[in-house]
Amino acid sequence: MVTSKTPSHILLPRLVPQPLWGLSGYRKLTSTKWEKIRKVVVAEADGACEVCAETREKGMIVDEVWSYIPGQATLSGLRLLCPPCNAVTHAGQARSRGVDDEQLVAQCARVNGISGKDAANAIENAFTTWRELHSESHWHVSVLPSVLE
Repeated sequence: MVTSKTPSHILLPRLVPQPLWGLSGYRKLTSTKWEKIRKVVVAEADGACEVCAETREKGMIVDEVWSYIPGQATLSGLRLLCPPCNAVTHAGQARSRGVDDEQLVAQCARVNGISGKDAANAIENAFTTWRELHSESHWHVSVLPSVLE
């Protein structure tokens, strides 16, 4: 069953610089600890995607919200995403899994209420930024204290 609530956030790709691929709380924590965190995030979001407000009984993803500037990666939060919004957020990974650009553009345009051309430009701009960041070889990683609470 898929239902929808009122959308609340802008959807843009947030591509992980290549030197940081694989860095995540999900991979660093035990499955028991991650599952406790996941339950809190799902409950706080009332089971709805925090971008488009879609709800599903299965398949929702706890997304780690990272920000990147050259040499600095900061984990600033966690949010619940539906699979289509997660695919746009991680467009590079989605492409590598066979999700085509038309699907990414359509979801980005629909959620943001923008044209397909503007959505395609937003996705391409994210890849341009990624290309600039991924060549950085030394990264400092931090976690905002609010994430640890």
